[in-house]
Amino acid sequence: MVVMVMMWRDGRCVGADRCVCPRGEATCCRALCHQEWLDHVNLLQIHYGHMRDLVAVGRGQRRRGKGAPWKERLIMSHKGFSHLGLSTRDLDSTRDFYEHVLGFTVVRCDLIKIAEGGQVRHIFFDTGRDQLIAFMEPQGVPGIPADYDAGINAGLGIPGSFYHFAFEAGSVAALEAKRQELLAKGVAVTDIVDHEWAQSIYFVDPNGISLEYCCLTRDIGTEDDVTMQVRVERSVQAMRQRWDRLREAGSALASSPGAAG
Repeated sequence: MVVMVMMWRDGRCVGADRCVCPRGEATCCRALCHQEWLDHVNLLQIHYGHMRDLVAVGRGQRRRGKGAPWKERLIMSHKGFSHLGLSTRDLDSTRDFYEHVLGFTVVRCDLIKIAEGGQVRHIFFDTGRDQLIAFMEPQGVPGIPADYDAGINAGLGIPGSFYHFAFEAGSVAALEAKRQELLAKGVAVTDIVDHEWAQSIYFVDPNGISLEYCCLTRDIGTEDDVTMQVRVERSVQAMRQRWDRLREAGSALASSPGAAG
């Protein structure tokens, strides 16, 4: 964690108590000490590129007779997801899939006792970069139907792409390697799909949840990228068919003798 404590007086940075930068520029904020404090933070983002890891604390002193002498100001960047919470009716096969097929590490397991009866099994997997995916499995809990759709989309009557979860592949080469790995483990997976700005492969888990591995192939966020416009046309039937085929193939593989687990 990069922590910067700056003296912020009358709206301006007047020096730094401590500046710990990943590239070692221990005096970087002093070089900009006469810039507006927010301009200072923006310039750090441009010149030093560590805004994602930055926690900046400014202490602002008002003029005499104008309120409290010191104020703290905290700016914190977005850190991504802590975890995604999903559900399953079969935690054992879900754990086997995410732990042994996808290779995610189990980092936490809980039993939740329900006051009205029954219990919920709860498990967390680390999908990388300390971002987690969690599953809850109800067991004999009153009011929860035994046959609800843990795959989400089928139960709502919508195409499988509407609710899906994509894991980061890292590169096109790693995406192809992951595809071959999944195929070798008996997972039904699509060919690589080129979206122009990213490439993806698609598959489903034992619950019927729509999953994806994806990697960016270029920088995004251009003016064209953020302009809503028609880029592709397809039918609802075609949107459904991809995921229907994956679910059907996944069910066939799961029920076949010697299926990968």
